[in-house]
Amino acid sequence: MTTNYSFFKNQKLLITSAVVLLLTPLVPEYIALPMTLFLFPWFKSQAKQNSSKVLLGNTGKVMFCFMSYQLVTLLWANNKLYTLAISMMWMGTFLAYLMLANGVKSEKVLDRFLFLAAVSDGTMGLIAALQSILYGLLPKNIITIFGENIALNELPNPFWRILDRLVLGFLPIQILPYEDPSRATATYNNPLVYASVAVMLLPIALYCAYSLKGKRRLVSIFCIILSVSGIILSKSRGPCIALIVILALSFLYGLKKWIVLWLCCSPFIIVFANRYLRDFLISFIGDNSTNTRIRIWQASFEMIEENWFIGLGTGVQNIWDVLYNQYGINQPHAHNIILEFILEGGIIGLLLFIIFLGFFVYDMIRLFRSSPKGRLLASSLIIGVAAFCFCGMFDFVFMSPKQLLSFMMVLGLSQAALRISIAKRKEETATITTELIEEKEVIMQS
Repeated sequence: MTTNYSFFKNQKLLITSAVVLLLTPLVPEYIALPMTLFLFPWFKSQAKQNSSKVLLGNTGKVMFCFMSYQLVTLLWANNKLYTLAISMMWMGTFLAYLMLANGVKSEKVLDRFLFLAAVSDGTMGLIAALQSILYGLLPKNIITIFGENIALNELPNPFWRILDRLVLGFLPIQILPYEDPSRATATYNNPLVYASVAVMLLPIALYCAYSLKGKRRLVSIFCIILSVSGIILSKSRGPCIALIVILALSFLYGLKKWIVLWLCCSPFIIVFANRYLRDFLISFIGDNSTNTRIRIWQASFEMIEENWFIGLGTGVQNIWDVLYNQYGINQPHAHNIILEFILEGGIIGLLLFIIFLGFFVYDMIRLFRSSPKGRLLASSLIIGVAAFCFCGMFDFVFMSPKQLLSFMMVLGLSQAALRISIAKRKEETATITTELIEEKEVIMQS
């Protein structure tokens, strides 16, 4: 296959883009999105120099329609400034999709980016593990930082606690801290937000472990172990169940790989069942979090009856206001992506998102059928997005800029993989055609 770096002929741009992909899940929210925004003009100038068009693809076109409709809801949203800000956040993160979908043009570069995503997931898992270890080992002595009293063993969780206090203090909004330091959050401020991203990136680490060789395979396996450990230590029910979803869907890799994967995961399953399963199951019955979700879902269905067609407007603030003022529920969203998309954009918004997912699955089926390696990668990407959306059945997983950025990057890599596969197939077809013509000419001459 011919190596075509296209927009990434500029090696500095290639390296910078790779670093941004690696760091996006690791840096704070207020740094992750600006990194992507600052990188896009450089990418656009390279595209212009190469006389290359920035292609959306069918999946990207539907996503763009969905985001455009989000902006339209500004017309009837109560909190117009917030709706505008969230719409711009979606479009800002969409730039990551455009850069990866159009910039990654060779299998070699694609594998490097996927490996970096796996390393990023493993790094988050390592940080989560260290947070849990330090929480148990460090003393509970109270220290004062920026006027706040904090127990020493709680200081590492969240990871960016001190920087957050410095930066967020200048913002005109209040960020509510998560109050359970026993649950690992890695580089996020909420264990559920961290774990939802981790389960989406985990199948990419599986792909790297299956397809890469040498040291990168060993690193990928280590990243898988760290990622699973971090998800479990987050003590987030949805993502922990999503691990089972990943195992169940891994039959897409093939029966042999599926059996091996189950055998390798058996120690984790035994440890989890021995230490956490009882409390995990009990927490579903009479748990405050579960009861709150039930109340939210009941209120959401009532709200949908009155706003089912066009919704209340993009952004959780529009939903939060109604939940708090009419139902006395101080929660920011519907804790379910289906309910949330209907509440924000009505049935129109939900249908657009479902159509987008349909195009994504269709593209991955095409990649799945292209080659054994294509099957492996398509399976990983489908499983990752499915696990992420499964977490969205119990939470709203498109609220955080880093969640959205990670999601858009996975989509961008999926489109890059499909285009590489199509280009490779065309090249192979052209080669076969040329050989047949040459063979025919030889026969005619003889």
